[in-house]
Amino acid sequence: MINIRGELDKFREIGVAVATIESTLKSERHVSSLIKAAHEVTAGEFVANMSSNTLRETGKYDHMYEWGQAGDPNGKLWRHVLRGNGANRAAFFEFKASKKTVPVDPKLQGVGVKKIHVFVWKAMVLENGLPVKISPKLAKYLVFLSKKSKRSAIRGGQGFSRNGIIYFRGTISIARAGNERINGAFTNEWTRWWNSGEPQQAISKTLTKPALDAMKKTLAEKVSSFARLKEKEKTFSITALTPDRLMEEKFQESLRRNYIAAAASRRSLMDD
Repeated sequence: MINIRGELDKFREIGVAVATIESTLKSERHVSSLIKAAHEVTAGEFVANMSSNTLRETGKYDHMYEWGQAGDPNGKLWRHVLRGNGANRAAFFEFKASKKTVPVDPKLQGVGVKKIHVFVWKAMVLENGLPVKISPKLAKYLVFLSKKSKRSAIRGGQGFSRNGIIYFRGTISIARAGNERINGAFTNEWTRWWNSGEPQQAISKTLTKPALDAMKKTLAEKVSSFARLKEKEKTFSITALTPDRLMEEKFQESLRRNYIAAAASRRSLMDD
């Protein structure tokens, strides 16, 4: 008798492990989960890339962060969005509203300007160079520091300048907010990064290799269990078959009786 039940169970375990991995990889749920995970990884890498660029190129990407948080991932004014179904998805970004009040220069604070204004869509407006109109709401005047870039905006209005500060009554129209350096800077970097090899590198490093290593480890653990079979006792058992003693006695008796009968027959022939 040979007992191999235990060993077949090991083969079944490996078969189940392989089948589980195969069915998981083929399932729509797995594909969806994998894409979402890949998007989270690549989005995180892009955020880190932007932090590095923002700190290195001062002023270029500041408009994409909350006031005083340039380069800080917690202060970014965009969100990553993934849309679509199945294996084909679209990754893009959406602007987030600013919630912090606009900083006020100490010189302006000295003449009574309060820190109450929130430039809600500053990221979208400055990134796209949108036109802006600025009007006083709670005060009689718009108050700002005198700069050459702003003098053309107040021509034809009612205002005056005092100690380097302009007091203007009316609406200031700016045809294109921001400047050439910041307009479109984030969008250009977004396009460059997502079309480079960096997203694929991030996925390979963070998802692909660990996933393959995990599958290899699972199968290796199953296969290595065969080596441990040598340490188990009575995994295989062989039972030797011996002649049945009763059958042997009957056979000997049969031979003895046949011999006596044959001898009696011979004596009868000799007497005749």
